Amino acid sequence: MMDLHVHTYYSDGTKSPEEVVRMAKENGVSVIAITDHDGTDGIPEAMEAGKKYGVKVIPGIEISVDHRGGEMHILGYNVDLNNEGFIKAVELMRKRRAERNEALFKAFAEIGIVITEEDIREFAFSDYIGKPQFARVLQKRGLVESTVEAFASKDFFKSDVIRRIPREKPKPEEGIRIISEAGGIPVLAHPFTLRQTMEQLDATLNELEGYGLMGMECYYSGHDELQTEGFLELARRHGLMITAGSDYHGEELDADIRIGTGRNRNLSVSEKELPFQVRPQEDE
Repeated sequence: MMDLHVHTYYSDGTKSPEEVVRMAKENGVSVIAITDHDGTDGIPEAMEAGKKYGVKVIPGIEISVDHRGGEMHILGYNVDLNNEGFIKAVELMRKRRAERNEALFKAFAEIGIVITEEDIREFAFSDYIGKPQFARVLQKRGLVESTVEAFASKDFFKSDVIRRIPREKPKPEEGIRIISEAGGIPVLAHPFTLRQTMEQLDATLNELEGYGLMGMECYYSGHDELQTEGFLELARRHGLMITAGSDYHGEELDADIRIGTGRNRNLSVSEKELPFQVRPQEDE
């Protein structure tokens, strides 16, 4: 089996790179892609763990892009971590995230919830800070029962105060270019989150292909059987690579998702179906 969408605590996951690789091995997964948000710091550790446990590790990234005022995610596989343009782009994304986080601290204070950096650091195992850490602080204080509730609540992340906080993100063409120029393979992540009809998604794929999109994540933890079939049909019609990813973040954030099998085993895809050549690991 393979899983091409896994997060570590170098972004908004809860497990170390070695932990997720070890779990992949235990679950019978032979290929894993580390796709942390807007960064690649966890990949060297994951690749070392891959050698230790006999799991192929694909260097990847997940880039949030601004698509007509909404958010879209582009996965990048086999990226060259030493590409200068890629490194500069990642640094800029981190800077923009830090600016957004400062605004989040102020916004929560505005609605009567004082959150300090010390509070956040309890749930941050690297220099990455994102919304999930804020959500876990709310959960610890008993203000919500789960991080899912924090994101859905109009008292918190759905409140007007929080929702109006902007974070400057690259356009889809920029995200795809960043990945492509680093020798990577750009893939549209979890298309169901775009909330588009199949006809609308068809048009979106035409647009993205014009920028260099090469694949679509058709097998995904959040896709039901009907959605999966529809996405597979669209991907084949467009000649796109078909990928599979659990979007694993850790049981603390989603108890139902497992590496390699997703939710309710809706993900099991063989390594033989891997749509592209895996970049050899160093020293192999």
